[in-house]
Amino acid sequence: KILNVESPIDTLFKLYPLEWMSREELGAYFESNDTPKTQLVEPSWKLIMANKAILAYLWELYPNHPNLLPAYFTDSYLFD
Repeated sequence: KILNVESPIDTLFKLYPLEWMSREELGAYFESNDTPKTQLVEPSWKLIMANKAILAYLWELYPNHPNLLPAYFTDSYLFD
């Protein structure tokens, strides 16, 4: 046993993909069908990176940057 874990994990702070966690030794403690579902807590920085509005914001800050594609909050740029 790892860390003398005897019971299922109720809450887990997720720092890397769930697929990787399930393959690890502790994966059996949060993925069992006979136990309650494990609550996964996502880091707040992932919310920012998952939001597509960040692309438009970055384009406003750094227009024509070689590592960015054009992105806008509205479609008004189409009618200029």
